[in-house]
Amino acid sequence: MKNAVRNKFLKWLLVFLLLNIYVPAFSQTKAERKIDSLLKVLPLVADTQKIGIMLRLASLTSKSNQEKGTEWALKALTLARKHKNETQMNSAYYKIAMYSKTSGNFEMALKYADSSLFLTKKDKDEKGIAQVYNCYGTIYVEMENYPEAIKYYIESVKIKEKLNEQEGLANTYLNLSSVYNRINLLDKSKEYLLKGLQLFEENKNYYGMAGARNTLGVLYNREQNFKKAIEVFNEALKISDSVSDKNLESALTGNLSESYFGLNNFKKAEEYGLLSYNLRKELGDLSGIAYSASELSSVYLKMKNFEKAISYANECLAYSEKSDYAEGRYIGHKNLAEANEALGNYKEAYAFLKLSIEDYETFKLVESQHAIAEVEGKYQLTKKETEIQLGKERMKSKDTEIKKQNQLKIFFGIGAVLFALAAIFILRSYFVKKKSNKIILKRNAEVEMAKAIIEEKQKEILDSIYYARRIQRTLFANEKYIERNWIRLKQGKV
Repeated sequence: MKNAVRNKFLKWLLVFLLLNIYVPAFSQTKAERKIDSLLKVLPLVADTQKIGIMLRLASLTSKSNQEKGTEWALKALTLARKHKNETQMNSAYYKIAMYSKTSGNFEMALKYADSSLFLTKKDKDEKGIAQVYNCYGTIYVEMENYPEAIKYYIESVKIKEKLNEQEGLANTYLNLSSVYNRINLLDKSKEYLLKGLQLFEENKNYYGMAGARNTLGVLYNREQNFKKAIEVFNEALKISDSVSDKNLESALTGNLSESYFGLNNFKKAEEYGLLSYNLRKELGDLSGIAYSASELSSVYLKMKNFEKAISYANECLAYSEKSDYAEGRYIGHKNLAEANEALGNYKEAYAFLKLSIEDYETFKLVESQHAIAEVEGKYQLTKKETEIQLGKERMKSKDTEIKKQNQLKIFFGIGAVLFALAAIFILRSYFVKKKSNKIILKRNAEVEMAKAIIEEKQKEILDSIYYARRIQRTLFANEKYIERNWIRLKQGKV
């Protein structure tokens, strides 16, 4: 009996020990386990290896704590500088720029982005330059300097198009789409969004395909084209099943809730609102929970379920305080005022209404600051586009002038060539004629000389003939004389 009790005790003790050893390990996230593993290795390796580990720690810790990520990147930078490792220095510069941007330290972000760009240009790394330009774009977006953001995104796009780096190009298209969306240029936003979506589809990037469709659906919601938005969000949800990303799923279901609310389909709005709310709770997304709670509170007000409307409005307020979500505080107090008024609790309704008015002023102040930034962004963008257009027109005018000058040059050139050819032809003809005349004159002289010789010879021949004839005549006369005298002699007359 004692042995059985002892064995049972040992068995439970073993289970308890195993649970204490393994349960904490399983309760850790994958990222936390990696961080713990790297921290154990860090003291055991040489400085040159520590730099890489520190950079990895910077990436992992930044997901939950940007300041911690910056700390590790700064430590890596110090060691990289000591060992004059410019590649790792550049990596640290880039990480610090990105983390500082997220923390709101824009001056620091721009400083380290400048350092990263300097080293990247020194290495003539075009892909790296495009990445840093994209980093500048994200910094200027957070600073609400939208024209500068667009300028750097477009520079990044030019390089990525040249390198045919489709993955990065698609993401930068989405960044441009987001900026144009912020300054309410929805057509331009949709243009870049569809470009990005096309590249994601060509490369079978399911996460990108789902994310781009989510953004497209948000644009349709803004245009109050809720049916089209629902169609796009549902396509995105089907694709998101293959990537298993809860952040994306929570955003899609939340946006679907908003679309159905716009169509007054409050049952569907509740269904998708609850899905989004539960996913965001699971993820610990404070501002996301506040947003989902505000949506559900508004849905239950429409459904006249005032108890649930009050419950979610209170939750919206709690999470809005934690995440500094100004619009959430306003919606929470406004919905509490409406719900209490509907229930006849006029005193509470009045108190919440006063708070909602105060929140509204704060919220509208923030919104007006965004609106000023939006108008300023549009003005600067229009100004820049006008300058570009004027520049193009000047260039076009200059090109036309240059074209005319070139045409004149060609015309005069052709004229000069034709004149030269004509002159050459005339000169050649003159010299040919002159030469021909010389030959003719020479031949005429030769002919005249030959004629003179012939005439001379002919005269000599004729003279000879005449001379011979005289001799002949003389001889002929003598013959006659001799013959006559011979006859006389013979006749004895002499």
